[in-house]
Amino acid sequence: MLKQRIITGLILAPITIGCVYLLETDFFAIFCSVVIMIGAWEWGPMMGLDKTPSRLGFVAFITALLGALAYFFPVGAMWSATGELFGAYQSILLAGAAWWLVSAALIVSYPGSSTTWQHNMLLKGVMGVLTLVPAWVAFIAIRTLNIEIEGQFYFGANLLFASLMIVWAADIGAYFSGKKFGKNKLMPLVSPNKTIEGFVGGLIWVAILVVALNIGNSTEVALYPVYLIIAIVTAVVSAIGDLSESMLKRSANIKDSGSILPGHGGLLDRIDSLVAATPVFILLYSNFA
Repeated sequence: MLKQRIITGLILAPITIGCVYLLETDFFAIFCSVVIMIGAWEWGPMMGLDKTPSRLGFVAFITALLGALAYFFPVGAMWSATGELFGAYQSILLAGAAWWLVSAALIVSYPGSSTTWQHNMLLKGVMGVLTLVPAWVAFIAIRTLNIEIEGQFYFGANLLFASLMIVWAADIGAYFSGKKFGKNKLMPLVSPNKTIEGFVGGLIWVAILVVALNIGNSTEVALYPVYLIIAIVTAVVSAIGDLSESMLKRSANIKDSGSILPGHGGLLDRIDSLVAATPVFILLYSNFA
């Protein structure tokens, strides 16, 4: 299983990085839309949508939301000349961030909290919208930051890659730290294999990564604490995203969100941390960095 995960990761990583750096804004938005549409397809069974037409219906609904956003609020103009995110997109990101706070509360109180949503298809559909749509906005917002400034075309790409590295460092650090030191379960009723030691180890890996990036980029020392706090909060939210999907799968008696990625399961099983982390990351970065 680990070998399959590594091989799949080695294939996916360069494809993802290539799309981040090489695609123009409109094509990058299409790429992100395809990712979110696959995520919507895999979300269906967690809602209780077992038949293809109903799952396609949810995919169509999410696609229509993304299309309406792109039509009325062009993705190429997410940022104002003063570096502020357009109001509609800012509101969507804030809604996404608020959802992850609610999700954290649901995770902590699981399985008691599941009585309010486990058999409510509409509520789980709303959870899907609040998970997937803000992530789509965040991916594009990060990629297009400063893109119109001369000499800054790759600024957003570098920033998006940095956010990916934070999530990857938290995930990989948690995996290996948990394997080596894990004794105390983090949320046993939600995800039995995750440990407190693994979670803390992941945060330590993220902290090391941020220090290394700051040194490598000759960042002003005064900004170290700001970037470190942003990265740690992002990593914590990425863990919430992972646990949230585990909670929803457990309540629906599903092992994996899909089978599209050998060794990983579904696409959502790979990006559950990322869809949670990126809206919070860009909100913090754009307001405090």
